[in-house]
Amino acid sequence: MRKYVLEWGIRLMLVSISIVIGLVIAAFIAEWYFINLQPQHSITTLKCDNCTYQFDPIIGYRYPSNVELEQVHPEFHNTRVTNSLGFHDINLTPVASGQYRVMILGDSFPEGWQVDPQQRFTDVSRKTLPENVVLINMAVGGYNNCQERGILERYGEIVQPDLIVLYVYLGNDINGNDDRRTQDNVPNCTMVDDVLRVFPADSQRVKLNIFGKMASSHVARFIKNTITYSPLAMKFRSATSDLETYTPLAYYEDTLMPDYSYQINITGKIIRDMDRQARTLGAHLVVALIPDGVLADKGIHDSVLRSYGLDSYSYDASLIESRLQDAAGLDIEMWDMTPVLRAAQHETGNATYYPLNRHFTPYGHQVIADELSLLIIRDLS
Repeated sequence: MRKYVLEWGIRLMLVSISIVIGLVIAAFIAEWYFINLQPQHSITTLKCDNCTYQFDPIIGYRYPSNVELEQVHPEFHNTRVTNSLGFHDINLTPVASGQYRVMILGDSFPEGWQVDPQQRFTDVSRKTLPENVVLINMAVGGYNNCQERGILERYGEIVQPDLIVLYVYLGNDINGNDDRRTQDNVPNCTMVDDVLRVFPADSQRVKLNIFGKMASSHVARFIKNTITYSPLAMKFRSATSDLETYTPLAYYEDTLMPDYSYQINITGKIIRDMDRQARTLGAHLVVALIPDGVLADKGIHDSVLRSYGLDSYSYDASLIESRLQDAAGLDIEMWDMTPVLRAAQHETGNATYYPLNRHFTPYGHQVIADELSLLIIRDLS
């Protein structure tokens, strides 16, 4: 009897080992298949030959220099080549006499992964501006304002800008500056006795974080995306996305979001410090405020407000700008993109934001490009 049980035990163990080995082999084959033959199934595919982020204690992390990166999403599929500094832009040229240099800072909105490179608003503006205007786009998706402050500190003297335009997204940029929620792989901007203090990022934690990003399974993404973007799921998302992604009271009422005042205050202090750096460089800082896709669409925004019992006719859509202006200082120029985006969408009927990705469409980039060009021409005159 013991011999019989032992034999069956060995057989079960061998079968189990064979199944595990088979599953591992199948997983490797599936990973290769999705990476090389079916990248469109992965919503966040990032492909390159040397996808290792570079550590910087002031910034946290940045893309490697001079590599081709490809990003795939159901709404877009684009390839970019980073420049010698690791940004998605042309290489930085030496300062020449008569130049007017404009430094663009921000997150994924000005970085513009979601459109072809020639459709990104900085690239569109380059075609309409005088030849002596040099646009330098140093925006990186996922950065918070503390990291953007670090870019100015790291590269300001190299760029030698005359104008610095900081694009602040009124969604996760503000709560992303909360030092109590800051990720391990970024510098930490915090308040000490109402004075801004900056603590560098941790290199070891950055490596672990990047390893996790690069090792994510394409098979798992395929399963997740197949469920998330099935016809039934998409129908449900289209009916509920407005309420899921945007809660006005959470943004505007401290009773439901008591941390918001603190986040506004620390964001203002970061902007104030960037203005100090800009003045030291002899540059002028302008803060451009980017709304989320719901706030930019007045029709949807009003319906969401009414669903929360708020009066959409008397509602002050510029409330965030007012509070941020108070926190940063009245002498800092702020430039709200909400009215322009609302007007453009209302007048043409063209969407300025992708419905799923919630970033600018090519038309949205064109609208922002027109405004950026007007700002630069005004500063030149």
